Amino acid sequence: MRGGYCLGAESGLVVLIESALEAVSVVNCDDPTSLARAAYHLGNRHISVEVGELSLSYLQDHVLDDMVRGFDLAVSHELRPFEPEAGAYDAQGHSHGSESLDRLDDYPGSGHG
Repeated sequence: MRGGYCLGAESGLVVLIESALEAVSVVNCDDPTSLARAAYHLGNRHISVEVGELSLSYLQDHVLDDMVRGFDLAVSHELRPFEPEAGAYDAQGHSHGSESLDRLDDYPGSGHG
């Protein structure tokens, strides 16, 4: 589950999922090739990575930070929700069986979307 998803019960109760704040390392870069190189090396170490449009983030680790800095990329540290890529072999996939799992935007009156 990801932050912003809701679980709905037959009674009408809706529970909003919120992601916990975690210490993450963040790499912002305007050069897609450099960012792809860093993502490749992080993935080669089986590190969970959150991929943004021009950024990567991973759980804070000084050894990984040093590796990424070795590619001449700057690393900053933040405390924020961390929602890495699920991966190609994610068992949950998009089928949730009889569960109700939706985005908050799907609920009328949610004030979102």
